[in-house]
Amino acid sequence: MQEVAASTGKVEKLLQEVGQQQTAALSRTAATGAARATAESSNGISSSSNEQLDNHCRILERVAGEAARLLYLAERGKQLAFVKTLERRVMGCRMNLDKQLQAALLAALRAHNWSAAVHCLRGYLELGEPGRAEEGLRAGLVGPLVADIVTQVKRQSTAAAGGGQRDSSSSALAQVVDQVLARLRSEAGPLLSQLCAAGSGLSGIDLLGAVLLAEVSQAVAEGMPGVFSPGNPSAFHQNYLAGQSLLDQLEGLAGSRAAVERLRGSSAAAGWAKRWNLAVYFSLVYQDIAGNFEAAAKASQLQLVEPEQQQQLGAYRLQLTISSSLWNSLQRALSPDVFLLQLADRFTKLCAQLLVRYDTWLLDVLQHSQQPPQQAAAAAGAGSPAAAGTAAGVAAG
Repeated sequence: MQEVAASTGKVEKLLQEVGQQQTAALSRTAATGAARATAESSNGISSSSNEQLDNHCRILERVAGEAARLLYLAERGKQLAFVKTLERRVMGCRMNLDKQLQAALLAALRAHNWSAAVHCLRGYLELGEPGRAEEGLRAGLVGPLVADIVTQVKRQSTAAAGGGQRDSSSSALAQVVDQVLARLRSEAGPLLSQLCAAGSGLSGIDLLGAVLLAEVSQAVAEGMPGVFSPGNPSAFHQNYLAGQSLLDQLEGLAGSRAAVERLRGSSAAAGWAKRWNLAVYFSLVYQDIAGNFEAAAKASQLQLVEPEQQQQLGAYRLQLTISSSLWNSLQRALSPDVFLLQLADRFTKLCAQLLVRYDTWLLDVLQHSQQPPQQAAAAAGAGSPAAAGTAAGVAAG
């Protein structure tokens, strides 16, 4: 009990002393952070302020270690009446420390003082609150950067659309993805490397999922919601590939296999996947491909393709219109502009259904060619039950 009381008093005193120095240190850093380059080249004020901020954050990290010990002791003795009387003071210490850590972390990130930022992040890990560290990284670094990039890309897309240029929406997400990672490496490369490095002591912070992916997902959904719409299958396909590229590049930043698995299993990755309605995309593509082939199958009565338009397939030429239509449909279903690996099973099934429909058409034609003229005409007028059944299967998927 005495240990809990002594630790509480010690933390309160440390926080009071640190708090008295905080306002002046952070205000100086904020002033020099806006004109960091000018200050460094003129009289070294920025360097001095950054050093003060670094010392301040180092002290906060030590206070966090002491506070973590206090929280551990309070948790062990929470059933004791004396410890219960200290609950308010303990909670006050925790809230005060969190407030100071968050303010110091934001100031360090805005001043690009990565050493000071790392002290704050380690302080949060000491307290067992990586989520608060992730919130600080999003608010002080990743959030403003991503918002600025989304705004720029939207402005460029609007200008391109206004000038009569095609392309804006289809490549918007790819531009955002490329610029976000490039600017992060440029502006916060040392911090990014330290957070991603294996054995850095910062692995408790989910930079890739809870910070980067979550922020990009939210910013794009709010600023460019049309990116996720499957109404335009071609644009959706390009944007989806750009989204997969983002995941691949984030995995490339991971410093270990565990970090990759953590990203893949994160709630941010699950939320990102839910934004893409692959079922609707495939439905639209299916209707287009299968519908066009079905129309060709119904209209084709052994129609021949003009010799100059016949397609070469190995040693053979596709002389029938429906054969050419089948080949075109199969090629389109498996083309890089349409096919998605995540829908491989559905596209495989579509190709099989197209082949079955072609086989049914051939059997129907052979059957009609072997009938007397009157029966063939009647069958042609009534339609083949087998062909109709297969056509319904293709249309329904």
